[in-house]
Amino acid sequence: MCFEVVERAVASCRRCSYVSKPYVEFGVYRMYMGRGIRVLVVSESPPPGNKSDFLYNLGHRDRLRATLAKFFGYSEEGLLEAMVDRGVFWDMAARCRPRSKRGVSSMARNCDSVAKLVLETLRPRRIVALGAVAREQVRRVLRSASLGSVEVFEDYHPLYVVRFKRSEAKQYFERLRELLEL
Repeated sequence: MCFEVVERAVASCRRCSYVSKPYVEFGVYRMYMGRGIRVLVVSESPPPGNKSDFLYNLGHRDRLRATLAKFFGYSEEGLLEAMVDRGVFWDMAARCRPRSKRGVSSMARNCDSVAKLVLETLRPRRIVALGAVAREQVRRVLRSASLGSVEVFEDYHPLYVVRFKRSEAKQYFERLRELLEL
């Protein structure tokens, strides 16, 4: 299966100093990276530090998942189900949990080969890059990936909007929902 190659690449990588590998720990590639992915979302990284919160870890509250669920009108579990049903896969530029926010950009650069593998495996028709780190990685990787025609959209990270652009949140989440086809 396509997920096995990506999961092995992440599991065996030792390029960075990291806290954990939540994409491997929670079986994200196995459970959510199926065929028929139409939209690939790339955000920054799992929350830094010694934590358990993570978009795909339903056992702990996660701010990103809670925020998306609230604005899109889903329960947190329902959000992940809707993403799978509609062919949306949420990936992150740095796939390992960073020790602090400081090293996320370099971690993302170290993950470029995995990002290319994900893109070439999934072949989405749309990529949505959320946040500066994700935007830069998507731009770097698209230069060398063999994808053909793909739509690319770039925007702020959802948690940035909630914190610093609250007055624009409603329009932002409406636009994001359209891009994700949720």
